[in-house]
Amino acid sequence: MPAGTINNFYASLEIMWKGMLGLFLVCGALAIVIMIVAKICTPKKKDSTLNN
Repeated sequence: MPAGTINNFYASLEIMWKGMLGLFLVCGALAIVIMIVAKICTPKKKDSTLNN
């Protein structure tokens, strides 16, 4: 294999890991935001079984 091919391969790996890291960070941030919004927006239910 020519040396240029290996250099291109390593360059593409560098680009790919940065892209994957960005995707994981965005997905993690979205998951955290959704969990926070779900905790804030859920209505509080009164437990009717205690009143019987």
